[in-house]
Amino acid sequence: MKDVARMARHGLLVLTTLGAAGCSTVGSISPLISDTDAQYDSLLVGAWQDSSGEVALIKAEEGGKPHGYSIVLIDHDGAAGHFRAVLGRVANYRVLDLEPERSKLSEVEDGVYTGLLLSLHVPVFIDLTGTELRVRALDYDSLSQHLQREPGAVAHVSIDPAMSDKYVVLTAPTADVQEFFARYLSRAGVLGELGVWRRLRADSNGDRPRIRGRGPSRPRALPGHSRH
Repeated sequence: MKDVARMARHGLLVLTTLGAAGCSTVGSISPLISDTDAQYDSLLVGAWQDSSGEVALIKAEEGGKPHGYSIVLIDHDGAAGHFRAVLGRVANYRVLDLEPERSKLSEVEDGVYTGLLLSLHVPVFIDLTGTELRVRALDYDSLSQHLQREPGAVAHVSIDPAMSDKYVVLTAPTADVQEFFARYLSRAGVLGELGVWRRLRADSNGDRPRIRGRGPSRPRALPGHSRH
């Protein structure tokens, strides 16, 4: 799950030289799943935890996109990242189209700074049972090398500044991005490491999930950055 969490947390592309070093992110300016293609699966809703103790809290989004989800990722230090997601299907894969929740960022950063950020849609490929959520992100190196060989496969920009932040940003409209992924996902080795999240049981009062380890401290709107 490390690569998924890393890409999700770096789903805000900084358009200046600001940002943490050592990150490789794949994202799209356009949504990966259109509102008309959005699906809903109630099994996603709940609290999930991976083997390292990180927690994902997922609930149905209220007053947002049709069939949308609100997701909070909490790391080991209690830092929280807030995201919105839409579930759909690309080729033979179920995909969560994950994007940062900008309103949470604006609570802690001034408007001038947040105005320099571009929200990216990050694809998270999932396989879901009642108690287990298996997730993968796109493998950055595989996609980057593919686009170097076939630069016309989909409209994109590759950003690799001296600080070693690396981005592949798809700039094509949704329909073109979906068409590209329908072809690209048939290739071997295009997805990253498999992460397994397991559903947390509720406490006896039925209101709070049972989280292993030290509980989260005061959450921050932006979690700490991971290294590639």
